Amino acid sequence: MAQGIDLNKIITALTGGLQPIGKGPAGRRAAAEAQLRYLPALQSLGLLGNQTMGQYQQDVRGVRRSGAAAASGIGAVRGQFLSQLDATPAPTGEAAAALGLTRDAVAGELAKMQAQQHAGVTSGLSRLRSKRNSDLESIVGQLMQTSDQARLFNISQYEALAQDRREAARAARQWSQGQRNSLVSAGINPDTGVYDPSLNPPEKPAADPVNAYGVRKSVWESMTPDQRARRVREWKRKTSIDGGGQDTAKLPGGVDLNTNQQHERFGGTVGQVKTWASRLKGDMSRSEIAQVLLTGAESSGGSKIPQIKSELAVRVGLDMALLGYVSNGTAKRLHAAGYSVRKLGLPGAAGAGTGTNWSGWK
Repeated sequence: MAQGIDLNKIITALTGGLQPIGKGPAGRRAAAEAQLRYLPALQSLGLLGNQTMGQYQQDVRGVRRSGAAAASGIGAVRGQFLSQLDATPAPTGEAAAALGLTRDAVAGELAKMQAQQHAGVTSGLSRLRSKRNSDLESIVGQLMQTSDQARLFNISQYEALAQDRREAARAARQWSQGQRNSLVSAGINPDTGVYDPSLNPPEKPAADPVNAYGVRKSVWESMTPDQRARRVREWKRKTSIDGGGQDTAKLPGGVDLNTNQQHERFGGTVGQVKTWASRLKGDMSRSEIAQVLLTGAESSGGSKIPQIKSELAVRVGLDMALLGYVSNGTAKRLHAAGYSVRKLGLPGAAGAGTGTNWSGWK
């Protein structure tokens, strides 16, 4: 590593994993949580690295100062020795030869001392660089490991938050659609809040029609020839048809059968009661619905609930909305009022075909 290494730049490069991975609140929140958890550790490692570099530089300066002081001392000794030699009268003969040898020996020792001092300085600096490099490699390794952990944590948090947001958005859409469906089922336009009868029209008649003998098509097709013949004989015994097609039979108790037009009008009123009762049954009891229909009222959607003046029609409509068939008690009241359950096209309490099982009258 170079002596001028800047760990702050390394930290800046390694903190990329702490930046928002995705756009939006989820990315920003995940990055903030990663920074809260890992940024202090990265900063502490950076501070330790800078302290290591500062100590290294301080130690280098100390070694160099010591080397310079030693070199200066050796130079001073050499200078003093040479000065003394220069101040001594020049010898002659053997004395001059001896002096020359002495001078050469001292110069050699001084040169040797200078070489040793230089080698010591070089070795000291080398040891300092090795220690610095070892310490910095350890710190940078920890920085990279912490950075990887921060990046993985950031990614996992972002994915978890993004998934939570997707699930919340999906739940909100489902709830909103459910609210709209509830309004539509109540006949209210979810965009305007205004009641719209076309959104919840009256129930269509069953696709299983009733034949002239008061038996649904599916049941008639499943009957054997003997069963069909018996059914025809029963119908003929209970009814007689004049040239105009009007029933002239008597109901139980000798009550005259109402006309077809009367049956149609009454059936229409019953259908109206059934429609409103089906809408109100989730919030009201049977008696409460009956009271509302007999008096008329304003619905929650702002539309007017019509007043039904026939208590019998209200009773029949409530049976159909709440039970799905005409009960035996209601059938008795219909017969007493001149209405045939069969001619009204309503199912009886027997649960099969059309009509009621009361007294065998269809």
